[in-house]
Amino acid sequence: MSFNRHRMTGTLVLDTPMHIGTGIRELRDDGKASVSDIELDAAGNPYVTGSALKGIIRDGLHNSMPGDLHEAFKALFGVPPANAGPDEKGQSTGGKAHFCDAFIIEADGQETNSFEDTATAINEKTGAAKTAHLRTHKLVPSGSRFAFEIILDNVSEDDLEILAAIQRFLQDSGNATIGASTRFGLGRIRLESPKLEYADAASIVDWLKRDDISSWRDSLVFQAKTATWSNQIWNLSDEVHSAHVALNFDGFMLTQAGAREERPGQLSERAVPLRYDDEYVLTGRSIIGVLRARARRICATLFDGDPEDLSLFRELFGETGYSGALQADVFKAVGLCETYDHEMVAIDRFTGGGKAGAKFTNQVLVSPRFEGHLRLRVSGKANNELSGKSSDKSRPHLSDAAFGLLIFVLRDLIEGDLTFGSGATKGYGALKCVEIDSATPGSLFADILNPGSSVSLRTQAEAFLTSTQTVEAANGE
Repeated sequence: MSFNRHRMTGTLVLDTPMHIGTGIRELRDDGKASVSDIELDAAGNPYVTGSALKGIIRDGLHNSMPGDLHEAFKALFGVPPANAGPDEKGQSTGGKAHFCDAFIIEADGQETNSFEDTATAINEKTGAAKTAHLRTHKLVPSGSRFAFEIILDNVSEDDLEILAAIQRFLQDSGNATIGASTRFGLGRIRLESPKLEYADAASIVDWLKRDDISSWRDSLVFQAKTATWSNQIWNLSDEVHSAHVALNFDGFMLTQAGAREERPGQLSERAVPLRYDDEYVLTGRSIIGVLRARARRICATLFDGDPEDLSLFRELFGETGYSGALQADVFKAVGLCETYDHEMVAIDRFTGGGKAGAKFTNQVLVSPRFEGHLRLRVSGKANNELSGKSSDKSRPHLSDAAFGLLIFVLRDLIEGDLTFGSGATKGYGALKCVEIDSATPGSLFADILNPGSSVSLRTQAEAFLTSTQTVEAANGE
């Protein structure tokens, strides 16, 4: 095989905000809170690291890789130390594919600055926010665009097949997510205008003979290349079931942004609703938090002990280092969204009158409607040899017991028993009705919406009840 250099280029577009963190929390100017920072380039703009791109692509492809491409896959992505062969003495090998950092493409009039998102943990017993659990993250706004590039030398036909799979994986909407909190709807990316080119040995030799010093990107003569896509032997996606959900609220509702807004000429600051790109949102983190809190309460009524010790609970909601099967998009307010300044004052418990200096204001949404998707991601055991993961926490198929717990949680959601946002004790966040439409033919959500069409629902609900009774019996011994 003669020497050649291939490159795949395109534009990565963020469909939802993204957080690729530095691991560093930056103290605010007021010194009262800290913010989880994001990766920035030398010019101070957010960017997508090549290591992050390589990681999501390898993770997205390894489980669906045809057997005859395993060796080519390892050659492209490399082998981590944990999976090195006996002759390699635990040494990692670098792959021949170079994933470049994707720097931001600034469009005319585009605001590329990041914004802040604030969240808090929920106390499952009271339904209120936990004390001292406020967390703030910087996010890159949706619509941001990044220059994508992969470079490979000495590409074989098997390599071209994998390149075609990479292109398909990044182009299919919903397949690729990057950064933190992807199960809460963040970091959805897609590839636009992909292009595969190559330079042959003759072009490279001509470039090496030139007297002037110039970049190979500017000097090599690249020709268009079409990679063959064998769709029949690939299955790029996990098994994902989705449902479109509309939450219709009754009365005031507030998804509070972190900082209160100062109002000139007013005595009190004002809490304002959370917005992404000037749209009112209910974050996926909030959705999953409410569903998780309800699941804990359901489990706690059936046995003594921490519900998170149940494997079925971890299957649905995950744990540190392991993503649960249940995911939620960022829900956005639709239609006319009216706001109202709700003025309040604290009560002096000794006098029964208004407490001096304790006036506060909430800018609330009046009977809003939020729409988004719930997703149930189900897959088999991961191929740890290709993914580089030595952990046994690869996602199994969802058990009947875990799905049974989900049935009870969604039943409470549909019946309007859950509240969302802050101020539940003030009457905020109550649901008027919930509309759920299955968006996937044959979806597991369709069984819940039409219980008469599936005899397995009762079996799964009974499996959940049986599993909790088994744990209860074991704890009583």
